[in-house]
Amino acid sequence: MLKIANAPRFTDAGTVPQSLLPPPPAIGFPGIPVQSGPTSGAIYWSEDSDIKNPYSHVLDFSITRQISNGSSLEVNYVGRMAHHLLEQQDVAMPTNLSAAGTNYFTAAKQMAILARANTPISAIQPSPYWETLFGALDGQDIGYGPGLTATQNLYLVYSDNLYNEANALYAIDMSDAATGAGINPNGAYPSNRFYHDQFSALYAWRSIGNSNYNAMQVVYRQRFGLGIQGDFNYTFSKSLDDTSQAERLGTSGSTNNAQIFNTWDPHQLYGVSDYDLRHQLNGNYIWDLPIGRGQRYASGVSRLADEIIGGWQTTGIVRWTSGFPFEVNNGANFPTNYDIQGFATQIGKVPSGHGKLQQRFKDPVGAFAAFDFTLPGGSGTRNPLRGDGYFDWDAGLGKTFPIRESLKLKAGVEMFNITNSVRFDAHSVSANMDNPNNFGNATVTMTNPRLAQFYARFEF
Repeated sequence: MLKIANAPRFTDAGTVPQSLLPPPPAIGFPGIPVQSGPTSGAIYWSEDSDIKNPYSHVLDFSITRQISNGSSLEVNYVGRMAHHLLEQQDVAMPTNLSAAGTNYFTAAKQMAILARANTPISAIQPSPYWETLFGALDGQDIGYGPGLTATQNLYLVYSDNLYNEANALYAIDMSDAATGAGINPNGAYPSNRFYHDQFSALYAWRSIGNSNYNAMQVVYRQRFGLGIQGDFNYTFSKSLDDTSQAERLGTSGSTNNAQIFNTWDPHQLYGVSDYDLRHQLNGNYIWDLPIGRGQRYASGVSRLADEIIGGWQTTGIVRWTSGFPFEVNNGANFPTNYDIQGFATQIGKVPSGHGKLQQRFKDPVGAFAAFDFTLPGGSGTRNPLRGDGYFDWDAGLGKTFPIRESLKLKAGVEMFNITNSVRFDAHSVSANMDNPNNFGNATVTMTNPRLAQFYARFEF
């Protein structure tokens, strides 16, 4: 039993008692993760050995002009072009193996189109790609009966894994000891030509990302007289990138907006950023109310009355933005990558209009029909939809009450979201190919209900 009397002792600041340290692991260099059985299906994270420092080019141009006494106009161009941004790639995703004059994703896409069209098995002609790599399956019974060509056998495997073509490839490429699929029990053709025999996914941080941001910013400032002054800001912008990496996003296994889905085409998802806002309006104002002694209104009131009605100031901030982008989830399907689902693919025009309350679409059935499951090799359509933008109007009313020369009381009220406007978070909109019934329903607001707070502060 460990007691105070025999507890490990620290003899100095730099020496840790050996009894507190675990024994060193019995591995050499480089370290190789231990497999459990024929394959571990491990999911790991790593880092490219050739990481480069990200950098950006900054381009700014500004013109300012005073229009009249008390007003000015400023027009700016802001550009940001970034390179070598860190992106995560799955370097253990299926190899886009070439054979017979084509590659895997091209051949798998053709196979998926036939399977999704429910093409009769008798209409499936031998494909040079499949016959070259899996010719050992000609005439073999792999669960569908004898007498089928290799292409027909594989067509039925892909039909059984509709929309999950990465699973079909896993069944035919991995060893039977790993899959138990009974497709290649005697090793008639090599295993692990597409999949790594140890990793389901191996994400690597790499310096391959690019982004660019271009914006026009207009600032108008005005003093109106009667104690009123305000600023008005408008931004018209567009932000593009390969992925919008963010720590708040998930790690893997779903549509998480973080990893690159197709390592063989890393810029396939280049498009509007997850945080892209095409239009932003901001306004703020301060108004010293012209009421009380020496002011335009009630200038002749007594000092006592002036202490009550004079010296008040009201302020406000108004912000409005256009909608935030979001995508449609491909559902629990993995056409391209074994660990990341990807986005659905837009195949038609999304009907315009906003539904009632939290329903994003006026015609959710028509909006759902504008998308389809993504084919092998694809990542889907990134951020084709826009949710609610942001709107908020905050205001305050306050006054300073002088008590004596060195003592003042500041008091007032502040109100947030005075219009009690409701805006829903675009990323909470149900947009999943596996859930058509709730398509377009948002669940989380990004605005708070109307709130008022009173304050009082002594200054001395």
